[in-house]
Amino acid sequence: MSRRCLPGFPQMSPRWSLRTLSPGVRPTKPDNSLDTSKAPAGRVVFRAVDHVVIRKLEHLTGSAGAPSVGFAVETRDRPGPAHKGGAFEGDVVYVQLHGGLIVARAKVRIGYVMEYSNIQEVRARTRGSALHGVADFWKGRPRYGYAALAALTEETWVQPPYWGGPRTYGYEWVLLDDVKKRATWLDKREPPRGDTADLPTRFRRWLTATTAKA
Repeated sequence: MSRRCLPGFPQMSPRWSLRTLSPGVRPTKPDNSLDTSKAPAGRVVFRAVDHVVIRKLEHLTGSAGAPSVGFAVETRDRPGPAHKGGAFEGDVVYVQLHGGLIVARAKVRIGYVMEYSNIQEVRARTRGSALHGVADFWKGRPRYGYAALAALTEETWVQPPYWGGPRTYGYEWVLLDDVKKRATWLDKREPPRGDTADLPTRFRRWLTATTAKA
């Protein structure tokens, strides 16, 4: 795995360069599903972990041709799941809109965790991306705390978008590090009732409007 950093990212220490599992767990299968069969005793293996990034529709970036999410971001006043677990090259990231609609998929190019004393330090890490310019995305965050970022690549829209879950959140970034979490967040669900039921329509309108501006 390459340790080459993107411009503006400091060199990562070796302890953040690989994710290790407890002995007895194999890597993911070719279809990226978790393989829970046991490995030979005493063997340490490596696997990719999927992630879900939750974002408001008004903070989404891209066009009908392709998303331009750019970065997964987590900021909290104490270390959150992404800060603790990290993100690594090749990990798959799903983008879910507030309300539960999964609309995009990407892969991690490089991940980074940091402590910050001003939210602008975190924002600066995304300079050059469309997300950097979405002012409302950066409002209302802890003035200082812990952040995790992952630069994304190979971004594509999920066709068609589908309902995942859960639909209420305490986090903006979730690590799907076991079979139960993967099923909870990525298995297809029935459309909800109520205010979020029109989310697919609003997403299509957003795509049309964003493409027209391009």
